[in-house]
Amino acid sequence: PDFITRNEVYVAALDGEAVAFYGLIPSRPKAILEHLWVLPAFMGKGLGEGLFAHALSRCRELGIARLEIESDPHALGFYARMGARQVGERLYELDGQTRALPMLEIEP
Repeated sequence: PDFITRNEVYVAALDGEAVAFYGLIPSRPKAILEHLWVLPAFMGKGLGEGLFAHALSRCRELGIARLEIESDPHALGFYARMGARQVGERLYELDGQTRALPMLEIEP
C-alpha cells in the first residue's frame, strides 16, 4: 500500500479483473519503471506493450529524460523489443547463489 500511495500505479483491467499493472517512480531527470507484470493467461495480447507505451507517455508528460528499468532476466527480450537497451546489471544473492538482474534504460 505504501508504494501505491507514494508513486504512480496503473492497472489494466478486463471485465473488472486486474490483469496487468506497473508502477512509475518519477524523480527528474529520470524515472524508474517498477513491477510491470501481466498475468500469464493474458500474456501475448498486447497488454504489456500498451502499459509500457503508457509509461513512456507519462514520462514525456512529466518532462522525464530517461526511464530506468531493473528487469527480470526473462523479460529482457520484451524490453529490448520495446527499444530499451541494457546498460548494466545488479548482482544479488538468492538461495546462496549470485544472480544478475539486467539494468536497462530508454529515452521516452
